[in-house]
Amino acid sequence: MKLAVLSDVHGKDEKLRSIAGKLSAADKILFLGDLFTEGDDPNACWELLTQLHTDVWIMGNTDEWLCEDYDVSTLNALCRQEALEAKAKMNPITLKAIQKWNKEKKFKLGSCSILCVHDYPLTDSLSGMKNKVYSSGADLILCGHTHKPALLRFENKMIINPGAVCEGQYVLIEIEENIESIEFINF
Repeated sequence: MKLAVLSDVHGKDEKLRSIAGKLSAADKILFLGDLFTEGDDPNACWELLTQLHTDVWIMGNTDEWLCEDYDVSTLNALCRQEALEAKAKMNPITLKAIQKWNKEKKFKLGSCSILCVHDYPLTDSLSGMKNKVYSSGADLILCGHTHKPALLRFENKMIINPGAVCEGQYVLIEIEENIESIEFINF
């Protein structure tokens, strides 16, 4: 099964459109959060990922800013402005859909247990990270937020960050019983 793993679109619908054909070839599309803010047409990003039948929707920090019960006054001035501008551009259906996104999703493909989150807090020490990874119960942790592609291995466990679509990055992962291949894409 081929997974396309995306994160941090930040409203850049033109970037998303440029890879739509490649994404449709994946068996599953996993979105790790931060779909909105910054871009000109946040609704276009939502519509495109919906048309591609995205399988996993994770709420990122900037998506959470758009939720009904989020107090934007707690944000710094720039983030507050971005949140208010994005919210003003969005249609009510999209805003309602965001409310239902989860902050994490766990599932299995073959014998591989996968945890999808937006921001996976890493520690400063390798032993601390290893303990955190093992305590998650997942073989593969997929996370975004940093906009930096990364792959960290701890024996038979992995953390993968696909980078940011808004910066021209995503990752393809092939899983049958276990992880067969990982391909970081720059576009």
